[in-house]
Amino acid sequence: MGKSFFQAFQIIYLNYSLFVYKFFFDLLFSLFQDQINQLILNIFSKNFRIIKQLLNFFQIIQIQQLDYLFSYFIIIIKNQIKKNKKKQMRALISILKNNSIPKSESLRFQKNSKFFFSNKPQTDNQLLQQIELLKNSLKNNPQDIDTLSSLGLCYQIQKQYNESIQCLIECQKIAPQNYGAYFNLAQVYISQGKLEEAKKQLLRSLEIEPKYSHPYFQLSQIYYQQGMLEEAKQNIQNYLKFNPQHAESYLFLADINEQMNNLNQAKKCYQEAIKINPKDDQTYLKLGILNLKMELFEDTKQCYLEALKINTLNTQAHNYLGLFYLQIKKLKEAKNQILKALEIDPQLAITYVNLGKVYEEQDQLNDAVSSFLDALKIDPQLAPAYISLGKVQTKQGQLNNAVSNFLKALEIDPSMTYIYFELAYLYHEMNMLNEAKENYLNTLKYYPDNFFGLFNLGIINLDMKMLSDAKRYLLK
Repeated sequence: MGKSFFQAFQIIYLNYSLFVYKFFFDLLFSLFQDQINQLILNIFSKNFRIIKQLLNFFQIIQIQQLDYLFSYFIIIIKNQIKKNKKKQMRALISILKNNSIPKSESLRFQKNSKFFFSNKPQTDNQLLQQIELLKNSLKNNPQDIDTLSSLGLCYQIQKQYNESIQCLIECQKIAPQNYGAYFNLAQVYISQGKLEEAKKQLLRSLEIEPKYSHPYFQLSQIYYQQGMLEEAKQNIQNYLKFNPQHAESYLFLADINEQMNNLNQAKKCYQEAIKINPKDDQTYLKLGILNLKMELFEDTKQCYLEALKINTLNTQAHNYLGLFYLQIKKLKEAKNQILKALEIDPQLAITYVNLGKVYEEQDQLNDAVSSFLDALKIDPQLAPAYISLGKVQTKQGQLNNAVSNFLKALEIDPSMTYIYFELAYLYHEMNMLNEAKENYLNTLKYYPDNFFGLFNLGIINLDMKMLSDAKRYLLK
């Protein structure tokens, strides 16, 4: 039975994503909790080779929530020591405590992270039962840091942060060199949004054990959230020194490099991720988008095609390949790819926007408008649809409608500051000089070196007989 479980874990991991693996593991644990407990007690205790193999496998795939389960199993086993086979039980505890996976590695990644693994029990009732089990165990041994740590994690899941902090600080008092206790306390502070306190705990954990890799990852996440990209980069690179086969970390590093405009480094990171996981269509897609940004058009096309080889139903890949063909003016191929995306998912609003852009390029403006309106029927808050609709209406001479749609896009997404220029141009065409001037000024606030913004603002000031202002903008 032990071998069967190991083989099941291995098959699931090698053939599916980590998220499928996580679901499989959680499902097994929730449905067969009693059987797994007995497996640990009655099977693994008789065959240490299998449990060592299983623990090594868990280390390889880096499932960070397992420390929670290890602590739970240790408590169960401790409660059985008074029964028979004491030597075997103690030996099993020794294996669990001294295996190469450090204690307290339960990561609770942030929700915009791709690496989140939950250690939350399947039901509230299970959680309450585990808390009672942990409390009872502490009555017999109040200084057991494994039990205290697990209780702290349970309280964290319940959002009883003060109780969780109290447990984990007690762990630090009992074992001040237990780096896992500092790491777990950092997770509670992160849950509370106290990032500076979390950083202090993570740095203390690394001070005690510099080879404990997971604080590097968590620090990279915190620095990233704080906009400190250089520090985020350094920490994720440190994490990768210990975990060179962690594809998701290369993807994270690629994202950081892109934001720092280190495009060649970003490309190398995507390529490393592909070496580790050559069947990930999403990585090919991201690499294709980067290649397009770098104007490596043939590489862009090949990446999108590779993504579609892996997953023919990848609507994003069809969409991006369609937009790529649109950019190089292969309109027939562009339309075919976008229509394939619509066949797969007719409710994906952005695909109708892309189809409308093809119609616009073919000068079929009415069809373009229809496509943009189809997109808005599905998603009335889709800002790019309003922008595309406004641009086509500008070509059709429907300036008032175009203004309304640009304003709607800005209302939905104020970060689309380039729309101010479109509005300024329309107001200028409509001879609404004050509104035009206001929007050109808004344009220059975000893009101070915009030539056309400066030039047109100078012309408007001439029209308004404001000669000194006109001269100032025109000379710029």
